[in-house]
Amino acid sequence: RPSARICTLMARIEGGSGDKGREREWLARAVRAPRDRAWIADNLQKKGDYDAALPVLREVLASTERVLGPDHPNVAAALNNLAALLCAQGAFDDAERVALRGLDIRRQRLRDLSRALPRPERLYEPQQQRLDYLADRLPKAFADIRTKYVLPAAVANILYGASDDYGLAELNVKVAVLRTGQD
Repeated sequence: RPSARICTLMARIEGGSGDKGREREWLARAVRAPRDRAWIADNLQKKGDYDAALPVLREVLASTERVLGPDHPNVAAALNNLAALLCAQGAFDDAERVALRGLDIRRQRLRDLSRALPRPERLYEPQQQRLDYLADRLPKAFADIRTKYVLPAAVANILYGASDDYGLAELNVKVAVLRTGQD
């Protein structure tokens, strides 16, 4: 049975194709569908209920690792979500450890994929350079947040950026460092 998130996505697809009947059908299914645990955690986090979101995110991480294996990109995404929550809670040591593990998974996956291509420098080297940059700057950003009181939201933005948009993550690292007055 598809989750509410999947039903909502299918409704968007059907609506985009112009089939309003199928769109309504998927939306009706979304109301009755089971809720995705990651979605629940995200909503709890948006409401500021970090204590309730933490066990849900840990459960999502554990089930993702169990089903997909410890080195899957979805595990890296779950680790980034958990790191952002830990950062928002002020658990910076744990957040840094979790974030760096997620970044390592992404870097290793990218290296593995680049070996399978005839000319990896064209597609994967720019992304690899960005990930390497993040790996160098993320510990500094966490050190700055501990000693210089950089806003935790800046580091949380870095973590979300590392999972979705490397250019944005790089920008957020620079913003976090600039707020400390260091290069």
